[in-house]
Amino acid sequence: MDHLQAIKNNYYAIHDHFIPLMLSTEEPLLRDRVVKEINPIIWIAWHILRTEDMYLSTVVFAERQEFHREDWMTKLNINTSNTGTGMSVEEADALSQQVNKDVLLEYNQRVKDRSIQFVNRSVDLSDKEFSEEKDINRRLREADSFPEKVRQERAKAYSQFPLSTGVTGILMHGFMHIGQYQVITKPL
Repeated sequence: MDHLQAIKNNYYAIHDHFIPLMLSTEEPLLRDRVVKEINPIIWIAWHILRTEDMYLSTVVFAERQEFHREDWMTKLNINTSNTGTGMSVEEADALSQQVNKDVLLEYNQRVKDRSIQFVNRSVDLSDKEFSEEKDINRRLREADSFPEKVRQERAKAYSQFPLSTGVTGILMHGFMHIGQYQVITKPL
């Protein structure tokens, strides 16, 4: 198996197995904060998808996010387009009560389909093509992905990643949050 297929297999694992598993959790465990330091399960699933959509679309390929191609904010019943990074506990808990689980599963499918396209396209890009901090900062501002302070920190960090690190790193981000899901559900 080549490295590209291995990356795709990991995207499939997140989207086809872990996100649906997370969203099959019974209420209120799905939406309530049961571990003080960890956001609710539905927030974790939403955040994984929003971050992947934002990062691959906005940062790597300078394209419009799937989130903005349709009115996903209304469909999901939420009032923010950001990724959740920098959200307060109160904001995360409020979003967790509002987000439509069934629509989040639809968004999951759309993000997966697009992510696989991006992974396929990424093999044609060299690490030298990665954007400068000012360009990433502008794209993140236009995408309304983070609060201002967080946006500036992320733009600086993202500009220092080689492209290949960023594309595969977004997978590790998802798996890290799946670890949080496991902590929440372990006592069950």
